[in-house]
Amino acid sequence: MRFRLWIGALALACVQQGFSNTPMGVYYQMEVSDPSAFVAAMSEFQNSETAKNGNAMVSLRQIISNGTNPATHSVSVIYPSAADMDSSQVARAQSKDWAKMQRAMSGISSRVSEGVFRTTGIIGGSPDNITSKNPVNRYISMNVQDPTKYVEAWKKLQASRPADQGSSALLQVMGSGGMGITHVVSISANNMAELMSGNQNDAAWREFLDSVRDIRDIVDDTLVIHLMTWGG
Repeated sequence: MRFRLWIGALALACVQQGFSNTPMGVYYQMEVSDPSAFVAAMSEFQNSETAKNGNAMVSLRQIISNGTNPATHSVSVIYPSAADMDSSQVARAQSKDWAKMQRAMSGISSRVSEGVFRTTGIIGGSPDNITSKNPVNRYISMNVQDPTKYVEAWKKLQASRPADQGSSALLQVMGSGGMGITHVVSISANNMAELMSGNQNDAAWREFLDSVRDIRDIVDDTLVIHLMTWGG
């Protein structure tokens, strides 16, 4: 019994270590009343010594469509690891640059939602296929009740896709509050025409939807266009 407990503890420690070393990030949905001032505040901070001394990649996107959700923009902050996230939070807490940006944003924006995510390494296509400076993304946020079955279905779908078209990724979500989001599928394309070219309305896609219909609930479905990236 002690041996089995020791093996179980070792396995858990290895999983936790693996999770801590994978890229992690925070995704914010914001309602912005003055986009120009918002971008200016973000740019000033990202050009500060505080940001330059960190290693986060920050992306700003404009929300094209998200139903009744009042958010107008999204901000994602991605760190190489959980340890990098920790060190960045410590640095920001002591930063006058960070405090200045927060003051500038307080009167022109409000936070609608946020969640922590980590990459899973489960991808389709390739990021190299995205060459536009302003690509579009579809983020499908879900509550997945059977992750193993969902991953199997997603991998089968991606195996049917040409490797030289588009880019997609499956993310695990934590800390989404009452929204109940456990996973997000991110689908990227160079433009809207490419995103809607048929890959999300063919036989393989319909088969995928049928296979996951009873094991996941869609919480949010958002279309965004990329505006700016700093760092990374």
